[in-house]
Amino acid sequence: MNAKEAVRLFSSQRAIGKTGKYLTLVAFISACGAGVIYREWLKLQKAVHFKTDSVPDKHAKSYIYITSESTDDLVTQVKKNVHWNLAVLEHFLEDRGIGWLPFERRIDDPWRLLRRAQSKNRCDRLAAVSALASKHHWNDSEYRAVAQACDQRTLIGLARSHDVDFRFFLPPPPPPVQASEETLQDALCDLVGSLPRSNIDKCTEFFTTKAMREGHHAVAADHQSGALVFGGTPFSFVTGLSRQPQETQEMNYLLALLSHSEVLSHCVSIVENGGLPVLMRCYLERGSSKKMQCHIAHIIANLSVHEKLHNCIVQAGWVTVLAKWMKSNVTPLASHAARALANLDRDSCKEKYDDGVYVLHPQTRKRAAYEADVVFVHGLMGGAFHTWRQQDQNSKREKAPSKNGVTSNGKPSKTASMIPTKNVPKEKSTIDRLQEETKTAMVTTDQRNGTDSRSRDVQRQSENKVQLNNVSPEGLQQGYTDCWPKSWLSEDIPHMRILTVSYESHITEWAAKCPYGSEKRSLGSRSAELLRKLHKAGVGERPIIWVTHSMGGLLVKQMLVDACDKPDFDQLIENSHGIVFFSTPHHGASLAAMSQQAQFLLYPTVEVKDLTQGSQFLKNLHGRFRAFVQTYQIPVLSFGEKEPTNIGLSIKTFIVPKMSSHPGFGEYHTLDVNHLDICKPADRNSLLYVILVRFIMQNVTKALHKSLAEILTRDLFVDEAEELFYPLGFGFGE
Repeated sequence: MNAKEAVRLFSSQRAIGKTGKYLTLVAFISACGAGVIYREWLKLQKAVHFKTDSVPDKHAKSYIYITSESTDDLVTQVKKNVHWNLAVLEHFLEDRGIGWLPFERRIDDPWRLLRRAQSKNRCDRLAAVSALASKHHWNDSEYRAVAQACDQRTLIGLARSHDVDFRFFLPPPPPPVQASEETLQDALCDLVGSLPRSNIDKCTEFFTTKAMREGHHAVAADHQSGALVFGGTPFSFVTGLSRQPQETQEMNYLLALLSHSEVLSHCVSIVENGGLPVLMRCYLERGSSKKMQCHIAHIIANLSVHEKLHNCIVQAGWVTVLAKWMKSNVTPLASHAARALANLDRDSCKEKYDDGVYVLHPQTRKRAAYEADVVFVHGLMGGAFHTWRQQDQNSKREKAPSKNGVTSNGKPSKTASMIPTKNVPKEKSTIDRLQEETKTAMVTTDQRNGTDSRSRDVQRQSENKVQLNNVSPEGLQQGYTDCWPKSWLSEDIPHMRILTVSYESHITEWAAKCPYGSEKRSLGSRSAELLRKLHKAGVGERPIIWVTHSMGGLLVKQMLVDACDKPDFDQLIENSHGIVFFSTPHHGASLAAMSQQAQFLLYPTVEVKDLTQGSQFLKNLHGRFRAFVQTYQIPVLSFGEKEPTNIGLSIKTFIVPKMSSHPGFGEYHTLDVNHLDICKPADRNSLLYVILVRFIMQNVTKALHKSLAEILTRDLFVDEAEELFYPLGFGFGE
């Protein structure tokens, strides 16, 4: 071996020695790191526990979930244990800022999703809550753990999620022990008596005085009934005759609380005086009374308007109850609960819904922005939900049946049920029939700046051709809905927000709940109040379609002309894209004239006096509204009644005749229905509903990328659509 080979051999041995030292050092460091991680993992595993102390001993049974014995084989059990340990290790590393792991993560891990739901990033929070709400395959223990560790913001988000698993919600806490010794009526009486009595409006004072007076009378009757005895034994029926039913007395207290809940300072007093536990007790003991539950939900919704009370509402367990109510088939109850949860949800909902403004769609969280608002405003003696119900089956007018089992007014005769269903041709959906139906419908479209003689001639010739095919045999087989904007319109225009407005109105002062509220029921006062509430609800930030019935049309006209003089409502004016009038008395109503003739007997209200035919007030209002429509070029759709309405004692009259329901501009239709049924379609294929949907879709233009998304969703696969959308700068479906 020469010198060169010796040097080469020595160098290679030296390099091998250095490599071995490096490998030894790396192995030593890895072993130490693994030991530290394992030690911390053991500490963390011992520290992981559920909040069992939050469950009272009396109600521990409600938190016990009975699970069947595991039938998994040994390999499956080992895999589950490995996944659980990896999840714990992953959380430990994330706490120390290590986000990369050499193994696949568990996407539906409850703790990971809950951690993301509590992130500082709003988008991450919303996505995590949506992912949590979509889980329906977890074990009961996992739902229980998330429910106990859930924060207030995540809990509210889950309650407003579509099709959420109710195992995420803990049952409401029981009422205090000391409160269970007194009756519910006494608890409500003490609560109402503790509220302020000074500096309140007359109606609140009236309801409070009435509730306290009748409550004291009931207590006095209970004490005095023992004196009415014969032979030492009191008669039970004597006690019953001397007092009101218990539920009626409790209802009076709830009405007083409802009136107080409309005042900010009184809302704080209700909570500070223990009102939330008392209302929870009322909910638990009177669960069978839907009317009382609606009043309770209404009060909670009014309290939810004030953000500083949100924590108290959540701690009292009302989120669980509201989530249950929102799934109710009772539309008013579900709407009150949806309004309360929307006000509580400050993470995804920036709008606030005051008393009288309700969201019919969407009542849950929605990632996509609304393209437009459709606002429904009822008329005299109407309601936010009752006015917009499907046409009642018992309101059918008797007509001579035709050979095919359908009467002359388009409704099925008594023999319609004998027609075999298989022989009836299948009807198309509402959207598919829009163009086809409207071609055969009578449409009189006048110039927006007035009507000319030619358009009037066309109107006269076409009015006699209109026939409203209200009910088909297939339509009768569909389920009845008590609110068609919520049931039907939400499916036909899912990309729009649907609101409905509520306000109290009566024909006579004898029927008014509060005799001191007449000054608040004028069109001017209601217009200012409703404008303020709709502005807080975000109406005006996007295109608006107004849908009105009877006096509701006059209220919207007053709102729009008033908004022209207020700079804060410029957006509302600019974004008004269409107005629909169902038998609106633009020039007065005959019923108002009859009320004026018998004013000393009927004692007509302020709103009825505003509807007098030939009223100078209505003339001025209509003139200003006509100028408003011409200035802003707003499309108008009007419907008129062709049949008289039965007002009692077999007296039939036209509430709003054609000369009053036609505004003199826009699109006008007359339908074979009376004043009450003019806004109640018999089914989704009714002509009035088809025309309404067409009007809304024509006057609300979709954004370009949303229209493309719908086309690609229908005609392409998702992968192909994504390849086209991503180069355009926005995600698929946005």
